Amino acid sequence: MNKIRVMLTGLSGQVGQSILRNCSNNYHIIALSRNELDLSDQQQIIRVISELKPDIIINPAAYTNVEMAEDNKDEAYLVNVMAPKIMAKEANKLCIPLVHFSTDYVFDGTKNEPYNESDKPNPINVYGNTKLEGEIAIQKNTKLFYIFRTSWVFSSLGKNFFTTMLKLLQKKRELNVINNQFGSPTSSDLIAQKLFLFLDVALLKEKSKDLYGIYNLTSSGMTSWYDYARKINKLLGKENSADIYSVNSKSYVTKAKRPEMSVLDNTKLNDIIGEMDDFWEVVLQKEHKKIILNDN
Repeated sequence: MNKIRVMLTGLSGQVGQSILRNCSNNYHIIALSRNELDLSDQQQIIRVISELKPDIIINPAAYTNVEMAEDNKDEAYLVNVMAPKIMAKEANKLCIPLVHFSTDYVFDGTKNEPYNESDKPNPINVYGNTKLEGEIAIQKNTKLFYIFRTSWVFSSLGKNFFTTMLKLLQKKRELNVINNQFGSPTSSDLIAQKLFLFLDVALLKEKSKDLYGIYNLTSSGMTSWYDYARKINKLLGKENSADIYSVNSKSYVTKAKRPEMSVLDNTKLNDIIGEMDDFWEVVLQKEHKKIILNDN
């Protein structure tokens, strides 16, 4: 069987790196960094897709700086809305699927239980709004799409809450962390693993026509930023432990509002790929072990 040719954007990002690292032998990935594919350049996107002629496009690349997006709306719009729109149009011309990653930030966070795919989006910041517009643009320009909404993505590499806390907790003896925002810390490796389990069904078992749509893809369980930080602190061991104090988000002045509830319901995806041992604490421990192994 010929390998499925995958055009992958966002090679330098957490999810892009994990997709490349967790790829099975069924796929041949052509991974593109920001230098090789500028998502703010629409003509370049068209040209690259035309030249590569992939069997599928996977787009984890995005403008993800939530605070900066408030001041850089045009740049966020180009990357999060126009780029996916162009990819959808080109994918539709080639009759190939587009995999796109979105976010829990398409919701306002006022729900008292996890969000499912049929809940009505209502973003409360520029980043969330552009990601929602990107979803809509894809749906308007192709029917051959898989959109995966993720939440609280982290890895042992790059800048994220996990790596930031690891650094702060080894330098400071006291930290204040928000206690009234809730989500499911999700490693980029878990995202890649679940993605390929899904694609093996959707692409290799000839069920793709039944599976196009929007899916939630996160760890299971939920926690607050405060309890998440405490768990990271515990992983460091007693000799490195710091005092962590819980504070309300109202104590922090930020340009962008954040949803209080960012937990997503994974039932729809799990019905296809099966249940996994993906409770957020288990996933966090696995990621921490990678750091220990790399340090040794």
